[in-house]
Amino acid sequence: MPSTTLPLLPHSLPCLYHPPPPTTSKLFSSSPTTRSLTCSTQEVRGRVLCTAHSGGRKLGAGMEVDGRDMSLGAMANGTAAAGDGDGDEKQKQISPKLLTLVIVKKGEKVLLGMKKRGFGAGYFNGFGGKVEAGETIYEAAVRELQEESGIVPVSMEKRGILTFHFDDNPQPWEVHVYHVGDYTGEPCETEEMAPRWFPLADIPYDKMWQDDPIWYPEFIRGRLFKGEFYFHNTHTLVSHTLHVLQKLDA
Repeated sequence: MPSTTLPLLPHSLPCLYHPPPPTTSKLFSSSPTTRSLTCSTQEVRGRVLCTAHSGGRKLGAGMEVDGRDMSLGAMANGTAAAGDGDGDEKQKQISPKLLTLVIVKKGEKVLLGMKKRGFGAGYFNGFGGKVEAGETIYEAAVRELQEESGIVPVSMEKRGILTFHFDDNPQPWEVHVYHVGDYTGEPCETEEMAPRWFPLADIPYDKMWQDDPIWYPEFIRGRLFKGEFYFHNTHTLVSHTLHVLQKLDA
């Protein structure tokens, strides 16, 4: 059966929601922690590729940048060692950045948005963003969906928690993934996103983040999941873990 792709929503469709000016918030942990890490290295295209180990267990690989341990293993444990690389300085725990991701699925189609600007521009994705100070993760998910697509969820269910580690950014991202099956309003193009419906058989994985083909199928099946994804130079997926759960905590 030939595949069909539903058209972009008309650009003239009015979007009545006008989001407030953006604010910024940062999440830090003031409690230091130390871990026993070893790092084997090799030179790759003029840079040092590190593989971190702890207690005989391989944690992952990453890059050493400006004398700092940027190994994915260190970041997987929420740490990044600052200093001259001699291992004597204490590692500091970095709290993850909290974000939301809302995916609208109705019947055999899914609503995705082409990111128009900022981080991830040019990729199709769900709708979401960072959790602002003073709001819950659920409230942030509702707000971001409305800001980016003009619709308001009638009901929303958390399906997954994904943690992303980037070797060019020491702070991990903790993304809470929600499913919306019903909503009020009509999807419309906003300053951030251009919404578009896709049949489930034609999700444009070739124009999405490299982790999406790994966990989207579990989302579509209605399963709960947790995963960790490790990226090199922001866009190249180098390793991951994904677990299907019976119950999702937090």
